[in-house]
Amino acid sequence: MFIEANNKNGNRILINTDAIAYVDFDADFPDYKTGKLLNGVRIHFQASTGDEESHYLAFQDFAGKEAENLRAGLSKALGATRFS
Repeated sequence: MFIEANNKNGNRILINTDAIAYVDFDADFPDYKTGKLLNGVRIHFQASTGDEESHYLAFQDFAGKEAENLRAGLSKALGATRFS
């Protein structure tokens, strides 16, 4: 399943829920433009540069209204076992 969302920088991204390793519903992370500390959702997922051997763990941050929407949508899509 795929979920569309805007990350904290306002970029629209497509999230493959099969690649999600961990979701932190109450993450604190910096806004690099303003220097302020934001609270929202951080999604850790498996990423790849295309080569089968180049898999690594990455993350994407979501704040504000988008974080609220993801909290509801992801809990339904993935179940409670992957959430902090």
